[in-house]
Amino acid sequence: MLYKSNIRHINFLDKMGYNLSCAERPLATILENYKIGVIFIFLLFKELDVGFFSKNMRYVINKYVNFEIKNKIYDYRTFNNCIKFLIKNNKNFIIYGDNFYSKNNIKFFNKEHYKHPFIINGYDEENNSFYIIDEDLEKLKKCDKYIEWPYKQSWVSDAFIKNFCCNWNGIQGKKFIIDIITKKEVNDNDLTNLWIKDKYILMQEKILNNQNEYDDFMHNKIEHFFLYGNKLQDVSFFYNHLKAVNRQIRFFCLLFEKNLNKGDVLDTLIFFNKKLKPRYSDAHKLMIQYIYDNNINIKKSFYGHIKNIFKEEMELYKLFKNIVEIIDLDDIVKWYINQ
Repeated sequence: MLYKSNIRHINFLDKMGYNLSCAERPLATILENYKIGVIFIFLLFKELDVGFFSKNMRYVINKYVNFEIKNKIYDYRTFNNCIKFLIKNNKNFIIYGDNFYSKNNIKFFNKEHYKHPFIINGYDEENNSFYIIDEDLEKLKKCDKYIEWPYKQSWVSDAFIKNFCCNWNGIQGKKFIIDIITKKEVNDNDLTNLWIKDKYILMQEKILNNQNEYDDFMHNKIEHFFLYGNKLQDVSFFYNHLKAVNRQIRFFCLLFEKNLNKGDVLDTLIFFNKKLKPRYSDAHKLMIQYIYDNNINIKKSFYGHIKNIFKEEMELYKLFKNIVEIIDLDDIVKWYINQ
């Protein structure tokens, strides 16, 4: 018996490159199978919530796209029956393998445990094989994944999948881990690109109109870093914030890089990127240095970097807001998807 779900590989997501991390790509695939273009909601809102409000990816998806994500852990002996049940009943799910057990992944195989999410969207009982959507590792060798991150659909053996996915240790033996993604009741009209623009602009205004509150929030984070423990946790917060801003610049550049009518927008974004990227790098390095050397000069230098960064970030977010206000998002999204 052959079981297959409705989930399919979405080709244009390859061109998103590292705007979608490996942890986000399977979820993006499921969202796009629900509604083409909905990923742009995810990318626009995700970075603002992650970068400014410390929310995680799952929170953003649940809030804006109205999907519920539940993490489940099962005994490895139920693997085939569980996967077959999910596919047969057209349940959307992401499963986690450990690259330590993947011979195809030379970087991690028998060297390092690495939790890797992918999609199983088919099961062939007669041939004991699974149909999966995952990275195309051969193509990836020839690509810069920041620009293009190729995925593919392929059949793999039952033995490979079980070894890859069922070696997570639990209290009572080996387990496998899945995320079940359920679409809640939602009005499709709420997922139009006009709705995206309105929500995005409101969020931008919240940041821009409450700049003093935002400055205080960031100042408190900095003070916590210099005065108390959990310093690596604070470094992680700033690192994730800086990455989130950088990804937004890259995302907007991605939308405009081949759209010749928007060349002036692209030039401005590239200008901001050239100014901010080295400053982000310097600030991150100073935080790491301070952990190992509590030198007052490092602290002063860090404050100087952060002050300039925050000032320029506000200018950047004004630009983002203006871009979204003036562009025809429907045309841009359609143009990009059809490339």
